[in-house]
Amino acid sequence: VASWSSIDYTGRWKALQYRFREAFANVAIAVHHKDDKSIDCYLINDAPYDVKGEWKVEVLNMQGENRQELSSKTVTAKTNHSQKMCTVKPADVKGVAINDAIVLIQFVVDGKVLAEKVAFFVKPKDLNLSKSDIKQEVRFYEDHFELKLSSPSFQYGVQIQETSGKQVKYSDNYFNLL
Repeated sequence: VASWSSIDYTGRWKALQYRFREAFANVAIAVHHKDDKSIDCYLINDAPYDVKGEWKVEVLNMQGENRQELSSKTVTAKTNHSQKMCTVKPADVKGVAINDAIVLIQFVVDGKVLAEKVAFFVKPKDLNLSKSDIKQEVRFYEDHFELKLSSPSFQYGVQIQETSGKQVKYSDNYFNLL
C-alpha cells in the first residue's frame, strides 16, 4: 500500500524517515543542482555551537575507481548558519563520464563523518548503474548483530528486507552502497 506515512504499521521506519533524519540533523550538507549540471554544495549548522571539521569533496566512478579529490579544507560551521562551500562542475572531473560520476561530499569531525551527501551531475534515471551482487556478512552478538554489505560497484537506494518476522531496528535502512 502506498501512503505518505514514514513509519509502517509495525513501527519500523520507511525510507522517508531515514531521509528526514539526515535532512534535519544539526549539521547537514545540502546540494543545489544547476541548469548547467554543476552542483552548489552547502554546509548547514543548526547546532547551538560552532563546529570545526574537515570539508571533503571527491569524485569517483561507479566502480569506486578514478577517485579525484576536488576539495579538502578545514572549516568552521558557524552556529545557525548555512554557507556555500563550493561549486562542483563536470569540467572539474577528468576521465569520468558525467553519467558515471559520483560526487561524495563529507564533513568530518575528529575522524568521524558527521554529515555526508552523495550527488550526481545527472538525474538518477540517467546514471550508468550496473547490476552486481551485494555480498553480506553477518556477525551475531549477545544483544545485537552487525550486517556488513559490499559490492564491486555503486548501489543506489539499498533497502534491507527482514524476512524472519523478527522486529529489527536498523541504524540505517535506505542508503547508497559505495
